[in-house]
Amino acid sequence: MPTFDMLCAESIADAVLSRDGDVARRLRAETGASVELLAPPPHGTSLFAFEPADALVARRVPPDRDVAVRVSCDDALSTAFSCPAQTCLFRLHARLAAFARDDEADAAGARRDDRASRPARGETTARKKTFFRVLAPRGACDVQSVRERTGASVRVVPYDARANTDLVVVDRHENCESCHVEAMRRVVARLGEVQAGRRENADRARLASASLRCGGRLFPPHRP
Repeated sequence: MPTFDMLCAESIADAVLSRDGDVARRLRAETGASVELLAPPPHGTSLFAFEPADALVARRVPPDRDVAVRVSCDDALSTAFSCPAQTCLFRLHARLAAFARDDEADAAGARRDDRASRPARGETTARKKTFFRVLAPRGACDVQSVRERTGASVRVVPYDARANTDLVVVDRHENCESCHVEAMRRVVARLGEVQAGRRENADRARLASASLRCGGRLFPPHRP
């Protein structure tokens, strides 16, 4: 099924999705895609061995750590012209980005009142610079093409070598918001194409295996 794992700060994801799941249910009703809040495992374990977000509370994980928001939909709902998971991902990202902007504005006001509470400069700059982060199979996204077509800053960061997975990062464009938005859409569309190609290859492999089991025929010969 089409699946996208977007990374964001846990405090933002938890505030938007909330424990009652109202936002996730509304997005599922609107798009047909499901939304899950997942926490990456401790360093050294498999990337995809996700644990439920509720486990974060028991382990008292710092609120600024990254979590993965997984958006997926059934294959039957996805076509060559429309993918509910992509639509849901864009709508959810818009909610997360809006909350992050409000959170940064509140933090800026608090820092003016209390200079001692100001975070490290590098952390603040990095948060403002990053627009979108998504996990991708290694080599799946041609970031150079996305850069040339959109003018946005798009980069690939190694994430988990054993899982053969990278992190594709789209940075904010200082003067043109439509640039990094279009870059995000192109990256997600490319990842959707890669997943669709893998599903088609798997289907062909299953058909070939079934044909071999039937003596070269797709179906066994009819015997009255």
